[in-house]
Amino acid sequence: MIISTKGIQQGFADGANQNKLETARNLTEMGFAVEVIAKATGLSIEEIKSL
Repeated sequence: MIISTKGIQQGFADGANQNKLETARNLTEMGFAVEVIAKATGLSIEEIKSL
């Protein structure tokens, strides 16, 4: 079976984004400010508030 490079790259990108979301959730539960979480993860404030 041949796996395309584009598919592999998309998989890595999806995994990285899931990791950012999980980190943001954890930091939110720990009481960190949304602005700090946004700076630490690279996510937007809107993305963090929607968690």
